[in-house]
Amino acid sequence: MLKTSPLSKMPTQLPNAGIPGPIPEDFDFDARVAPPDALMMPEIPLQTRVARNVEIEKFNNDSIFRTVTAKETMVPRPEDLDIGPPLKRSYAFTDDEYQEFVDSEALCSTLSPLPVALVRYIEAERARLKKVAEVGRQLDKEKEAETKMRTKLLGSMQLVDPVKRVPAQRDRVIIPTTFLLCIKNKMCPPLNFFTNEHIEVVNYSPQDIHFKLLRPWADEDATEKVQLLDMPKMIALWGSDDSPASLTPFRFVEASDNLLAALELLCGPSSSASSTLNSGPSATPLSDLSYATEYRKHRDFFVQLDNFELTFPDWYPFEVKARRDILKGILFDWDAYASEVLLRIRLGELEREHRPHLPSFKRPAEQEPTSAYKSPRMSRNDTSPASARPRQSFRSGTTRAPQCLICAKGHTYRDHPPGATAFEDGKPFFSRYRDNALWTSKPYKGSPSKRICTLYNLNRFCDNRHGSDTIHACSLCGAQHAAFERSSACDRTFDGYIQA
Repeated sequence: MLKTSPLSKMPTQLPNAGIPGPIPEDFDFDARVAPPDALMMPEIPLQTRVARNVEIEKFNNDSIFRTVTAKETMVPRPEDLDIGPPLKRSYAFTDDEYQEFVDSEALCSTLSPLPVALVRYIEAERARLKKVAEVGRQLDKEKEAETKMRTKLLGSMQLVDPVKRVPAQRDRVIIPTTFLLCIKNKMCPPLNFFTNEHIEVVNYSPQDIHFKLLRPWADEDATEKVQLLDMPKMIALWGSDDSPASLTPFRFVEASDNLLAALELLCGPSSSASSTLNSGPSATPLSDLSYATEYRKHRDFFVQLDNFELTFPDWYPFEVKARRDILKGILFDWDAYASEVLLRIRLGELEREHRPHLPSFKRPAEQEPTSAYKSPRMSRNDTSPASARPRQSFRSGTTRAPQCLICAKGHTYRDHPPGATAFEDGKPFFSRYRDNALWTSKPYKGSPSKRICTLYNLNRFCDNRHGSDTIHACSLCGAQHAAFERSSACDRTFDGYIQA
């Protein structure tokens, strides 16, 4: 029998681990990968230390990789599996040298390649210093802005253009800038916001107002937002202007004047200087058209109405719609306004006849201011001074509810169905609605289709301002009487009633 040699049973000695293999499970791997302290030898040239550290870093990285590989190998490990060699000590740099690396990119480029650890330190320190510098610049900027603001504030409340208190004199009204911005940005506040009371709150109690920041309308290049009213919240606070109950007649005149002042500020001084109180659209040169001039005509039309206070609830809903149309760029049309308002006033009078004890709309507390403030009435084509202008009267008589001037049914002629062309008895309509006016449906007395005077048919009165191209004829039958006159000579009038 052969005997085994004692030398063949000796375990393999691992040179790096310093023990015979295999490496035991409780071997201290962490101590072998811990970096040793750096050598402080500033007398060695910087370039040499950098180059040596690059080599040492590569050697240590290879050693750590071998040690970690051995650690992760499952037990029992192979007898010849060794760890990496002991880590070498790198050369240290002084604080001044570190600062020089951070400050000088040229030095780093000259000594390149640098150890990865040194590169990471340099980049981290540069990022930290950059952030510190940015914070410092921001603080300096804020301090400078605060100084400028304080400089502007100091002495900014000097009393300029003082107002002397005079008994019974109206307070001076300053249109808030935010109102002007809202109008400019297609967010015109409701008319009840323009009363003196509400304007004073916006000017002197901004803490009670809801604002929001928005980019200017139709200005894509705008970088800064503008402060506008938060309209939903403000309407919830002050209400809208949809109902006549939102304003009394006196407050309506007051708010209308303030809205006109705002539009004149936005449209420029030329619009105020060139506007006339009662000129029709045909008399206004195109270059003089503006929101302010058109709204002035709109406002003057309503405040000059006869029985302004009494009929206020009747025509106010139309005023709201027409006012919004003005702000959309639709021109004022005296004939259209007159016909629409007359219809509404007649309906209101009919309703009041059925309720004879209905109290007046005016509030007792505001009757006196209204009478004192109310402008004198005027007719459409009057150019005389305000004190001499006659009242603008829409005489209504004792007629029943208004009917369509085309078909005599229960709607206005503007709402007449385009497809309807004949009365119920088959007779064709004499008139039709086109281009915001009444026209004959067929050629008239050898001439092409003629325009029919709406005001004549509604009110039996016209100042003939339209000229000879517009005829005075019944819009129902074409005879020489007004449609609402209910003349016995009218083909559509039977027993005093207009028949459709």
